[in-house]
Amino acid sequence: MQKPAEQIPNLLPDCERLAQKLFSRRLRLDTYSPELNLLRFSVYLYEIEKFFLTEEESQRTVLLDRLKRLISLAPQLAAYHSDFIEYLEDTIAHLVFLGSQPQPERVLWRDQTMSAHTLAVPGMVSLDTMKFYRWLGGQLSGAGEVVEVGCWMGRSTNSLAEGLAKNRLFDGHFLHALDAFTWDEWLDNYARNHREEFSDEVRPALDALRLGSSYMDLFLGLCSPYKRFIKARSCYVYHDGKTGKIPALDWSGEPIELFIQDISSGSRLVQKVWDIVQPSFIPQKTVVVLQQYGHMRAEGLRSFCREKAKVLRPLHKPYGVAKAFLFTGGFASKG
Repeated sequence: MQKPAEQIPNLLPDCERLAQKLFSRRLRLDTYSPELNLLRFSVYLYEIEKFFLTEEESQRTVLLDRLKRLISLAPQLAAYHSDFIEYLEDTIAHLVFLGSQPQPERVLWRDQTMSAHTLAVPGMVSLDTMKFYRWLGGQLSGAGEVVEVGCWMGRSTNSLAEGLAKNRLFDGHFLHALDAFTWDEWLDNYARNHREEFSDEVRPALDALRLGSSYMDLFLGLCSPYKRFIKARSCYVYHDGKTGKIPALDWSGEPIELFIQDISSGSRLVQKVWDIVQPSFIPQKTVVVLQQYGHMRAEGLRSFCREKAKVLRPLHKPYGVAKAFLFTGGFASKG
């Protein structure tokens, strides 16, 4: 679950004034001016995010041409905003990389129907991704456990569980829900800003949470229809030598058939999690879902995917930011 952006003042009046001035020719920007290139960059950020919802090939080539052109016309960005240029160059590298990769499946789960219970669970997962998780739960062969790192209130957990509950091959296995399960400031802000989206049942429970308190009991209550095969555990991914009161993420070594990561998309943290769970992956069997793959600023996660291209093959792309890969094993699987 990605931390939501901070709330900003209404920009519409300023945007309207700028558009009116440009339209009426009271203001003119040179084609190569720094101001216009910054405006282009701002718009392209959302074009990038829109592309990663689907990764359609026709959109890839158009976006690639636009970003290359922007870099060629915007030397000022390199002088004053080197981080902007680095981001564009990394995105261009990934768009080129995608052109050499097999196309993932995008539609097999479209006819799935979600229960009213699951639809009422708070979360940021798109409806198509929920359907994908339900479908995927029904496809597992029972070769190993399901591990979800980062599950918040359980929208994706319930979606998976709907499919797992009907899959007899999964009998005897568990869905391991791993999260800090600790209420913090950004969760509090998100819940406050999206309060009207929550059901009458959930809203009072969220209102009662205080900073630093555990919400595991609320999570388990929302997942109660599937409690027989859900194991929730509080843990945290520490890196750079840091420690804390919450137990560090670890894994028992049991084989993992499905692994879902929905925490930070920073490259170092992603590598840390990979080092912990990857030894339990089953070559040609384990499905790895990177839930934050398509976020605008998930370039570190996408770079990780390029680095692991020899062992992660694109498999599924639901509409939304998630993307699933097949772990093929082989060379560089631990590096």
